[in-house]
Amino acid sequence: LQSVKHGKPFPEWQQRFMQFMFEVNDKSGDNEIDIDEYTTVWNKSYGIPVEECREAFHKISDGKNITREVFEMLWIEYFVSNERAARGNYLFGIPDFI
Repeated sequence: LQSVKHGKPFPEWQQRFMQFMFEVNDKSGDNEIDIDEYTTVWNKSYGIPVEECREAFHKISDGKNITREVFEMLWIEYFVSNERAARGNYLFGIPDFI
């Protein structure tokens, strides 16, 4: 992860997994994740309460749909950031440390 922190890409398996996770969330296939898609996936698949899903989406989205590029940035933040306030920490819902 240190190499990713310094600008190198994730290993290929993790890049594929990241793309897979984007596609799982992008139910409509329009290359953007909207609040309803995000909420449906995380609520139905992982049991995260709808309100927590919506709160997390607002933290990561800046009020817009999430593009592949933004998703990748959030993914990187989730795995390498040491900042508790990093938006990427909310990629998979509200973190336990909040």
